[in-house]
Amino acid sequence: MPALVMGGLALAQGIFGGIMGASQAEAQAIAQQLAAQNQNFQNKWRNEAENRNLLRQMEAQELQNIQIAKLATQERAANEFTAKQSYLNTRSNLSKQTQQTNDMFLTGVSGRNISSDSASVKALLRQNMSTAEGNMSMIRSNYGSMMQDIEAQYKNRLAQRNNGYVSQRAFLPQAEMSVDSSSSALMSGIAQGVFGAASAGFAAQMEWGGQGRGLEGLWNK
Repeated sequence: MPALVMGGLALAQGIFGGIMGASQAEAQAIAQQLAAQNQNFQNKWRNEAENRNLLRQMEAQELQNIQIAKLATQERAANEFTAKQSYLNTRSNLSKQTQQTNDMFLTGVSGRNISSDSASVKALLRQNMSTAEGNMSMIRSNYGSMMQDIEAQYKNRLAQRNNGYVSQRAFLPQAEMSVDSSSSALMSGIAQGVFGAASAGFAAQMEWGGQGRGLEGLWNK
C-alpha cells in the first residue's frame, strides 16, 4: 500500500507539475505576444507621429511655394507695366521729336524761299524719317529684350519653390507569435508528469514491497 500511495502521490504531483509547467509556458507565450503587440503599438504610434510631422512640413512648404508664386506674379506684372509705359513714352517722344524736327526744317526751308517739293528737301525729309524709323526699331527691340528679361526673372523666382515632396512612411508591424489554443502545451506537460509519476511509482514499489519479486510484485499489488 505505501508503494501505491507514493506512486499515486507521484502521479498527482507529476500531473500537477505538468499543468503548472504548461500554464507557465502559455503564460510566457501570452507575455511574449503582449510584448510584441505593445511594441507594434508603439511603433505604429511613432510612425503616425512622424507622418504627421511630414504632413505639416509639406503643408508649410506648399504655403511657401504659393507665396513665392504669388510674389513672382506680382513682380512680373509690375515690371511689365513699367516696361510698357516706358516703351510707349519713348515711342511717343521719338514721334514728337521727329515731327518737330521736320517742322523746323520745313520752316527754315520756307524762310529761304525754297520749295518743299524740291528733290533736295524731299531727300532730307526721307533721311530724317529713315533715322526716326531706325530709332523706333531700336526702341521696339529694347522693349522686347526687357520683356524677355522680365519673363526670365519670373521663371527664376518660380524656380525658388521647393517641389521635392517626401512620401509618408508605411507602417510594417513585426510578426506576433500566436498562443497555442489547442492546449498542446498542456497535454505535453501532463504527459511528462505521468511519465515521471510512473517512474516514481516503480521506484517506490521496488523499495517498499517489491524487493526480490521484481515486476511481478508490482503488478500483483
